[in-house]
Amino acid sequence: MSEKLNVDLELDEHRAFDGAQLKKLGVVSYDQPLLATATARSAITYIDGEAGILRYRGYPIDQLAEQKHFLEVAYLLAHGELASDDERLAFRTSVYDGEVDRERIAALVESFPERSHPMAILIAGYAALGAAHPETKNVKDAEMRRRLFPVVLAETLELGARAIARHAGVDPRTPEGDTYARRLIQACGDAVDTSLGADALDVFGRALDVLFVLQ
Repeated sequence: MSEKLNVDLELDEHRAFDGAQLKKLGVVSYDQPLLATATARSAITYIDGEAGILRYRGYPIDQLAEQKHFLEVAYLLAHGELASDDERLAFRTSVYDGEVDRERIAALVESFPERSHPMAILIAGYAALGAAHPETKNVKDAEMRRRLFPVVLAETLELGARAIARHAGVDPRTPEGDTYARRLIQACGDAVDTSLGADALDVFGRALDVLFVLQ
């Protein structure tokens, strides 16, 4: 037997309501496919799929994808504001020169059979790296997050490139390039086809950079 109940609820700026309001009335909401459920309140991302809106820290995604590189957007997400020129250079240096245990990552990746799927290696690699940074359990520690954020980005580049190279059955190379995406491409070694020349690599690098921003 169904029962109809009309209630008035306060909506916030995102047109969401606090579920505690329903609890006070002794009822709960039912939204099986989560089509009308806000699963979290975010200060980082705003999304309205029907209107085609996606913002990072208030910036439209198309503006960021067209004008900024991945590390600039990563800094924005972590710090809440775009970096100044000095901050951008310092952050990029902290990622590119991060203290990465390359031997440990290499041993982990090489423990997988050649041709293993890169995502399987990446998942296992993140778990192993998490064990190497037990302090990350303290997720509310702002200083820990600030210190380890560039390290995680540096480790991701190393792990990701080695995973792709392992899948292709080739040796990775030392990362080089002026963007995070180009360094990843270089580090993948012969897993990336370079036969089309430098211009094609530039296009590929920029496309990969935009993909990183979107993902």
